[in-house]
Amino acid sequence: MYIMKKIHKKNPKKRIEIGVPFEEAIKKYLLPKTNTGNISRPWNDTDWVRYSLAKQIALRNSGKIPKDCKDLLPDFVPDLEL
Repeated sequence: MYIMKKIHKKNPKKRIEIGVPFEEAIKKYLLPKTNTGNISRPWNDTDWVRYSLAKQIALRNSGKIPKDCKDLLPDFVPDLEL
């Protein structure tokens, strides 16, 4: 009999939930202002939440965002001026 090796040592914690009203507001008010046909990939609501949190962390951390957090932010390239 083969016994599977346990790869997750800790029990997962419950994730932070922002609630449906916030999710709908992000989709209605924020995403249309970001996804304007530029050459970056379109943002989703998770990208917006991460961006907002990064801004708050930077305000309280001398303008710095931890590298591991910054790695999760999408690249944003504004429209080219042709």
